[in-house]
Amino acid sequence: FLGRHGGCGYYSSAWVDEVSLYHPDISPAEIQTIMYVGPAGKGPPSPVDLLVKLGSEADTAYESNDVHQEIPAGAQIRTQGVAPLSSATYQVKVENDSAAPRSFSLRASEVGDLGWTVQYFVGDQEINSLLHSQTGWDTGILAPGANRAVRVVATPSKTVPGNSAVSAFIQAISGPTANRTWDAIEARTACLPLAQLDLLVRRDSDVNLLGNDVYHP
Repeated sequence: FLGRHGGCGYYSSAWVDEVSLYHPDISPAEIQTIMYVGPAGKGPPSPVDLLVKLGSEADTAYESNDVHQEIPAGAQIRTQGVAPLSSATYQVKVENDSAAPRSFSLRASEVGDLGWTVQYFVGDQEINSLLHSQTGWDTGILAPGANRAVRVVATPSKTVPGNSAVSAFIQAISGPTANRTWDAIEARTACLPLAQLDLLVRRDSDVNLLGNDVYHP
């Protein structure tokens, strides 16, 4: 029992304060961090950091380093607009903020209108099915401070109306049961209204023009 001395029946005459239970297990280095920070450090500290930028931006555009949120906000939401059949690209960096080598699980979901295609890549490998699985996509072992990048590509079909939108969410989860979200980002894409010449036709005897919003080469 807690406070008992070696099973010989003697108990320490002291108070036990600020008891905390953590799941999954945390490392000795993380325990030490919590101990030195004090009650404000209860959490435990997030071992993983997600950062997002537009695909066209330089690596210096990653913002909100060491900001951890279960629901994306601020600079962990990036937005851009594209025309139908064009693609919006984002880069998501997953970084090991812990003091020991470890792997992390990422999971993705999408919310938005119909007619969009959202794809996820690591290098040239598409990882959609892994990111949408219960266990998520595993980063593999990352050294302290090391990172991997996931590319997000959102494409509206030619039938998607202007101002339609889709959001791709990526979460860093604590394990297969996803009992904790360590960090999350959102990549939000809107379809820009397409200015296009539209030709309509009618016979002299007809009242209405035909062919509105129908386009042929």
